[in-house]
Amino acid sequence: MTYQTEIEAKNWLLRKPFRISRDEHTHAESLICRISDGTHTGRGEAAGVTYKGESVGSIAAQIEAVMPQIAAGIGREELQELMTPGG
Repeated sequence: MTYQTEIEAKNWLLRKPFRISRDEHTHAESLICRISDGTHTGRGEAAGVTYKGESVGSIAAQIEAVMPQIAAGIGREELQELMTPGG
């Protein structure tokens, strides 16, 4: 079985700004990932943790690096071994 993977960056406007001592956020960035076998589709969302050096772009690059293995039909366990923990 083969899978199709699609990733999409989203920038969500917050209803109210989120303020902390060093910053103010008006938007929340996240990455939406969809994996489909043509009949069923799974969806996930991730947001980078800035103090760990993650971003939507770095997470997208990690997913793009394993897209050939996903397309080949690897399982959840294999995917968890290929990808590092994080966003």
